[in-house]
Amino acid sequence: MVITGKVKWACVHSPNTKYEPCWVIDVILDKETQQALRDAGLGERIREKDGDTIIQIKRRVERRDGSGKENFPPKVIDMYHNSFESPIGNGSICNVQFQIWDSTNKFGAFKGTDLQAVQVVEHIAYGGEEELPRLEENSQPLKDMENPF
Repeated sequence: MVITGKVKWACVHSPNTKYEPCWVIDVILDKETQQALRDAGLGERIREKDGDTIIQIKRRVERRDGSGKENFPPKVIDMYHNSFESPIGNGSICNVQFQIWDSTNKFGAFKGTDLQAVQVVEHIAYGGEEELPRLEENSQPLKDMENPF
């Protein structure tokens, strides 16, 4: 499946290792794409984050088959199918290709996603800390926030 949208928090060149190591990208969804994902059985994966309706597409570094082998990283290309090496900034528009997998555990059956490739359609340069919201002078940053992260 391929979806198109603005993206956030793209860790597609190197894995995010905060929790379980994985390549990951958040895709902001329009209503049509939300419905297509629900029709594909991924409705439970759609959620609200930072005021946007998103789906988080990821690929684990370690294969799910228990072999201990690693997955290949997702392919990242530009509009002309050339390799794309620059960090992808929030707000970039991308085509995101993934496979849907089914599994069952003690809680029941569920579906997941496996990130295959990202095509950068409109690139916004990654701004590092500049992408974080700026606090106004003399503000109390954590006082009124339930969970800052």
